Amino acid sequence: SEMCIRDSSRRAFSSATNKNIKYFFFFGAPGVGKGTFATRFCKDTGFKTISTGDELRRIVKEENSSTYPKELVKTIRDTMSAGKLVSDEVLLEIIGRKVLDPEITKGVIFDGFPRTIQQLDLYRQKLPIDLVVNITLREDILIEKLAGRRVCDGCGENYNICSIKTEGYDMDPLNPKKEGVCDKCSGKLVIRQDDTKETVKARLAEYNKKTAPVLGAFQKVAKVLDFEPKRGVKDYPK
Repeated sequence: SEMCIRDSSRRAFSSATNKNIKYFFFFGAPGVGKGTFATRFCKDTGFKTISTGDELRRIVKEENSSTYPKELVKTIRDTMSAGKLVSDEVLLEIIGRKVLDPEITKGVIFDGFPRTIQQLDLYRQKLPIDLVVNITLREDILIEKLAGRRVCDGCGENYNICSIKTEGYDMDPLNPKKEGVCDKCSGKLVIRQDDTKETVKARLAEYNKKTAPVLGAFQKVAKVLDFEPKRGVKDYPK
C-alpha cells in the first residue's frame, strides 16, 4: 500500500509543479495566530490555506474522502484511530493533491506544516518555497491565549474570549456576537481537547523540541519574515 501511495503521490506532484502559483508558509507555535492571519491574508489575496491537520480530520469524518484514493483514506483512518501520527509520505500525498485543487490559482499558505526537518526535506524535493512568515509570541502570553480559544464544532471558525493587556501586549478578545454561538453557521463553540492548560504546556514543550528547529532549516533555504503581533489582529498589515 505504501508503494501505491508513493506512485499516486508522484503523479500528483508532477501535475502540481506545472501550476504557476506561490507557496507561502505561516510558521509558529500552536496558538500564535497562524490560522487567523492566514484567513485574513487569503481574503485579501485570493490565496488558499492548506492545513494538513484540518484535512486529516475531514478525511476521518468522511467529509472529503471522495477526493482521495480509497487506499490512502483507509491508511489514514487506521493510523489515526490507533492514535498514531500519519507518515510524512501520506502528508505529502495530501499536499500534492490539495495543490491541484482548481480553486487554487494565486497561491497557497501552509498552516501547521512542516513540523519536522524531515518533512521540510521531503517537501523541498517536490515543490518550491516562496516565503516563510515566522509568527512569534512570548510563551506565557501564548498559554493564556490558547486557554481562551474557542472553536465552532460545525465549521471550524476560531474565536478567543481572552483579553491580554500587559507589557506592550494589547490583544482584544475575538468574541462571537452571541455567547457560545458561531457567527458564521450558528454552530456550538467548544474548547478543543488540546487547549486545556496542561495540554497546552505539553504541546509547547513538544513544539520547542521538534518543530522549532525547522525554523533554522527554513532560514538556510528560504526568505523568512519575522512577525510578532503584540496587538493580535490589529497588527495585521493594512
